Amino acid sequence: MKRTFACLLLLSLLLCALPALGEAMEFPARVCEDAPLLSIAIVDTGEVEPATEDKILRADITAEDGSLSQSLTYHAIEAPSSDDPFIAAWLEDLNFDGYADLCLRTVMGARNDRTAFALWNPETGRFDEVYTEPLYLPEDQDDAGEAEYSWLSNYGLHPESGMLDCYMADGAANYDWTVYRWEGRRLRLIGVATLRTLSDGDFLRERVWRLDGSCRWEQTCPLAWYYAEAAIFDERQEAIQAALMGQDFSTANTRDRAALYSLDSEDSAALTTLPQGAALQVLKADCGRDGTWARVLYAPADAPAQLTGYVRMAQVQLQEAQ
Repeated sequence: MKRTFACLLLLSLLLCALPALGEAMEFPARVCEDAPLLSIAIVDTGEVEPATEDKILRADITAEDGSLSQSLTYHAIEAPSSDDPFIAAWLEDLNFDGYADLCLRTVMGARNDRTAFALWNPETGRFDEVYTEPLYLPEDQDDAGEAEYSWLSNYGLHPESGMLDCYMADGAANYDWTVYRWEGRRLRLIGVATLRTLSDGDFLRERVWRLDGSCRWEQTCPLAWYYAEAAIFDERQEAIQAALMGQDFSTANTRDRAALYSLDSEDSAALTTLPQGAALQVLKADCGRDGTWARVLYAPADAPAQLTGYVRMAQVQLQEAQ
């Protein structure tokens, strides 16, 4: 999902030399068009959180008209340095209330870009404390207190739906996707998807679920098949994102009894036999490596989760959109 930065007024600062330990690196920005200019100075305090070995940084915020003077501390894996310069702070409206919020980069790696944040509070005329509530704990982690899970990872904003999405990459094939909606000044997790390499290294497990129960599936696929062709990989990723965002999928019914295959091949395992007239959600039509398959979601009456698989397009009748 694409991430957008509405208020990156900082790029020219990267051309300047960055400060030594304890010196301030300043970023000018405004919370809204008619607000006073803020100076945001990022300072490495030189302190370290013993439990995580995170660096403790400080954001000093002052308004040019003297209406605000505020300091916020936060944890980060990296601190800005002349050896590895990166944009350390910016303002962007994260909760879609018309005011830009303080974004504080905590680490920027090759695949993951993580951000702590503090919401602007128009009632107090100050930023809230840096958000520290755990947002999401990956299924293979057991320490809900780890600071990094209070950080947004590779976030994207969706103001039209009031949602915010994140993803984390770990290794060549492991991913976590999360989607949130704001409830007041707190983020509520509404959907999660994970992709994990299994212990044998030859298979992946794909899990997708929305916390309201409207969508839930789990499937194991050969790793080589999943990544062999862009058409398969793209179709799987698009379906995950659409499901988490609550997209309404088109529907279809089977013309006759039909096998629901695990892969886009009649040589793959049949997950079940679909009865005539079975109600399906169509995640992707005209897909598969030869373009003759429909990727569908089927909810058996006796199963705790939905099944996702492939059925020939010729065996389904697409329903007209309502």
